[in-house]
Amino acid sequence: MTSAGLLTRNQFLDTIKELLQCDQKNKPGYAVFVIGINRFKKINMLYGITNADTILDMMAQRILDVLPEGHVISKIANSEFALLLKNLNHSGQLILAINKILTLLDAPFILPEHEVQIKISIGICTSHPTITRADDYILHAETALKLAKQSNADYLFYSDEFNDNANLHTDIESKINLALEENEFELYYQPKVNLKSGLPIGAEALIRWNSPALGQLSPNLFIPIAEQTGQIIPMTFWVLNTALRQLREWPITVPKLNVAINFSAVTTKEEDLVDKVQNALKIWDIDYTQLTIEITESSLLTDHQKTFEILKKLKDMGVKISIDDFGTGYSSLSYFKNIPASELKIDQSFVSKVLTNKTDRQIIKTIIAIAKEFSLQVTAEGIEDEETYNVLLDLGCDIGQGFFMGRPMPLGKFIEWLNHASLTPFSFCSSPLSNHKPSQLY
Repeated sequence: MTSAGLLTRNQFLDTIKELLQCDQKNKPGYAVFVIGINRFKKINMLYGITNADTILDMMAQRILDVLPEGHVISKIANSEFALLLKNLNHSGQLILAINKILTLLDAPFILPEHEVQIKISIGICTSHPTITRADDYILHAETALKLAKQSNADYLFYSDEFNDNANLHTDIESKINLALEENEFELYYQPKVNLKSGLPIGAEALIRWNSPALGQLSPNLFIPIAEQTGQIIPMTFWVLNTALRQLREWPITVPKLNVAINFSAVTTKEEDLVDKVQNALKIWDIDYTQLTIEITESSLLTDHQKTFEILKKLKDMGVKISIDDFGTGYSSLSYFKNIPASELKIDQSFVSKVLTNKTDRQIIKTIIAIAKEFSLQVTAEGIEDEETYNVLLDLGCDIGQGFFMGRPMPLGKFIEWLNHASLTPFSFCSSPLSNHKPSQLY
């Protein structure tokens, strides 16, 4: 390391190579962040090269001060740093690290004669078996950084789709609003089932986009872009109204079926959110208890006081509030006791290992125990076989979701699935409408 505590670029690459040479089966994941200052040339012009270099040194030191042992950082370009984060067991840890870096570098840099505020963007490349060269991790993260800067986004994860079209991020951003106007989006529904009775209790609404110009796009690609640009807000209300309208078409063989809709942290801060939800329920004549709003656990970290207030108003109206991806590593009981939740949704990373990993099974048992203590319902996502289904039932889990019961499906197929499942509980899993093979879209 240099005196500043930074690795050289070659040392940084050697550290990645060491990870690549290890047997990655069942090993924790890792990620390369490339952090860049937006419009760094302007900082040079306004404050001079010496002050600009001082800002870079201070920026590096802020990160080093909070960097856990084993993680490393390198200056790889004039205004860019590369950061290697190891031992990532859950996606929530990535989001937490991103938020911490953004907050850390948002505070002004105090110079002898100036107080300088900078804007950074982060490009991220997560570990993947198809990426076998250390150089490619930096290259992919730099590509994601470039596209993040183009759209003034805080961060962007690298996707293979970037190789096909370097301007894909910009194209998606420019086409989302038109896609809403032209009804290019479609809702798929993934069933939620009462584990004890085997009967359906509703479904989670999942947005899909088959763009005439860009083709079939993964939600993992366009939803983060929509969140970063604020377009997630009109998109969410489109999902809300469409799901409530289509709920009226579901068969009534099982009364009071519930539809769950994902709300991002951006959306839950909307001042008129409660009014919009209330109006949508009235327009489509849907009972408040038939709507569940899912918000990820990580979203609660940002301005949680305001988020709690809004969610409490919705819960008091009768809307169910579900905490998605629960258990991803940073819940705090000091604020958890105040969360206006109706349901905890166990992250599928735990569910997928419940048969083989004693620790993950114990985590699930603990989550269920906490939920029962607070009179909350528990849903497990990612159930892919009968044995997992039965283990979760034995552990006391209430609701299940996953390919074993049914993969996400368009409205027509979902209605067929409902008609079959409501008449033949437990045996519906062998229905031809349920394809148990995993897919990239969940």
